Amino acid sequence: MRKAQRELLDEASEWRRLYEVELAARHEAQQRLENFAGELARVKEQLGRAQEQGWQLQGRDDEKFKVFFNASVDGIILLDGFGAFVEVNDTAERMFGFSREQLRGMYISQLMNWQVTGAALNDVQRTGHSRSEAQLRRGDGSLLPVEVVWGRVKHEGRTLVHGIVRDITERVKAVREISLAKEEAERAGRAKSLFLAMMSHEIRTPLNGIIGYTELLLDSELTEEQRENLGLIHRSGDLLLNIINDLLDFSRIESGHLDLEQVDFELIDCIEEVLGLHAAKASEKGVELTYDMTDGTPAVVVGDVARVKQILLNLVSNALKF
Repeated sequence: MRKAQRELLDEASEWRRLYEVELAARHEAQQRLENFAGELARVKEQLGRAQEQGWQLQGRDDEKFKVFFNASVDGIILLDGFGAFVEVNDTAERMFGFSREQLRGMYISQLMNWQVTGAALNDVQRTGHSRSEAQLRRGDGSLLPVEVVWGRVKHEGRTLVHGIVRDITERVKAVREISLAKEEAERAGRAKSLFLAMMSHEIRTPLNGIIGYTELLLDSELTEEQRENLGLIHRSGDLLLNIINDLLDFSRIESGHLDLEQVDFELIDCIEEVLGLHAAKASEKGVELTYDMTDGTPAVVVGDVARVKQILLNLVSNALKF
C-alpha cells in the first residue's frame, strides 16, 4: 500500500512540476507581450505626434525605428483592413518563411486558419485588440504554433491592423507533456485500483476463514487464558480485515464515492479494544496503557467505528514506537 502511495505521489509531483513550468512560461510570455505592447504603444504615440506636427521620420530617427522594428524577438506584421500584408519585420520574415515581397502580395488567411484570423480582425475592428493562437503555415509547408496579439493603428489616414507573432512551440510541448503525464497518472491510478481490488479479495478469503474458525473455537470449552488469547486473535483478525477494506477506500476516494458509516457504538469498548491489542507490546517496553474519559463524554456515540479504531491504533502504535 505504501509503495503504491509513494508511486502515486511521485506521479502527482511530476504532474505538478510540469504544470508549474507551463504556468511560469505563460506568465513570462504574458509579461513579455505586455512589455512589447507598451513599447509599441509608445512608438505609435510618437508617430501620431509626428504626423500632427506635419513631419515624417527621417535620417537617424528613421534608422532608430527600423532597428527597433527589425530587432524584435517577436514577429511584427502590419495588415490592411482586409488582412493583406502591408509590412513585416525581419523576425516575421524568418518566422513565416517568405520574403517581404512575397508576403506583400498575400493575405494572412492564406497562412493561418481563416476562421481564427477572421474572428481576430473582427474583434480588432470592434474593440481595438484581440488575441489568438493558431498554426502558422510556413513557406516550406511546415506548421508552427504561434500566439498573436492583435491591435490597430492609424497611419497616413488609414487604419491598419498590427500583430505581434510569438513562437509558442515550447509552450505547446509543455502542455502536451502535462497532458501525457496526466493520462499516465490516470492509467496508473486505474491499475492501482484494480490491483487493490484483486489483492484485497485474495487476502480476505483466507482471513475470513481464520476469523470464522476462531469464532468456532471461542464457542468451545477453553481455559480463561486460551479464551483471552483467542479473543485477541479474533479482534486482530477483524482489525486486519478493516485495514484491507480501507485499501479499497483509496479507489472510492478518487472516484468520490467514499461513504462513512454512521452507527451507534460504545466509545469505552472501542478504546479498551485498541489498548488491549497493544498491551503485549507495551508490557515488553515496561509501559502501562491507561485512558481517562472527560466528564460529560457520552457512553454511546455515532460514527464509523472501524475508522475510529484505525486512528486510535495508529496513535497508540506511534506512541509506543517513539
